[in-house]
Amino acid sequence: MKKNAWKMVLCLALAAAMLMTGVAMAAIAQGDVAAAQGTTITVGADGKLTVAVSGVTTGSQYALLQVKVNTQATSAAELLADPPAYDVGEDTILYLDQFQAADGKVTFANFQPMMAANSLFILGGDTEPKVVGAMVSQGVTVTGTVTAKGATSGTATVELFQESSKVGEGTATIGANGTGTYTIDGVANGQYTMKVSSGTKYVAREYTVNVTGALTQNVEIWPKGDVNGDGNINMTDYTGILRHVKQTSTLTDYALQCANADGASGVNMTDYTAVLRHVKQAGSLWK
Repeated sequence: MKKNAWKMVLCLALAAAMLMTGVAMAAIAQGDVAAAQGTTITVGADGKLTVAVSGVTTGSQYALLQVKVNTQATSAAELLADPPAYDVGEDTILYLDQFQAADGKVTFANFQPMMAANSLFILGGDTEPKVVGAMVSQGVTVTGTVTAKGATSGTATVELFQESSKVGEGTATIGANGTGTYTIDGVANGQYTMKVSSGTKYVAREYTVNVTGALTQNVEIWPKGDVNGDGNINMTDYTGILRHVKQTSTLTDYALQCANADGASGVNMTDYTAVLRHVKQAGSLWK
């Protein structure tokens, strides 16, 4: 979505007040940022950026977006040397701010960019969009093992989210021992939600992780219906669900999510019956 669609996207975005405030990361350094011709970008000690662009129309509204791009560039200057195609959409906008130009210059002072391994800063207003800068965050590596209980093969996906934006993803190949290793590179310091998933058999699991340097985070997922995490679906599991329904014992947290066999609200006799049928091979939980 480029050029002609820009004004429509920009108007919709501003009308919807999509002012996205990111988290400044200490990992941002002046060398991570490159400015296009006619632009200056300064990185403060707090990691916030000041972007100044001259030659704009005084009194007009301008917007600055940070947009994710799909490229393997290793430096911000490389992004600007050969700008890749970019899309402006719900999944690519990391940051948006607006300002009215004065004296032939528009300044976005000390804004907090969302860190992304490869992203462009794009200025838009009453002309076609203009790439004014770029950033590549080298970041650190987050790695670890994924244990998929009961598995002997397959893959698992590990995703990192900051607020609603996905900032990294890794894949683990599960071996005969039920484990695999994932790696996510270029992660900036900060707090993230880590989501682990593997097809329809396993119940997706979320972890809160704090990155303050290279991090090893081991994770574990269980099959749907497995409430004790041993990788097997048997009498122990449907009995545990029945006791929960009858309130003689309580399932909590991830075990409770695994007990929700039909995916509907709450755990009840329907879930107990589904797990019982699975054990008796009268039905499958994982279709």
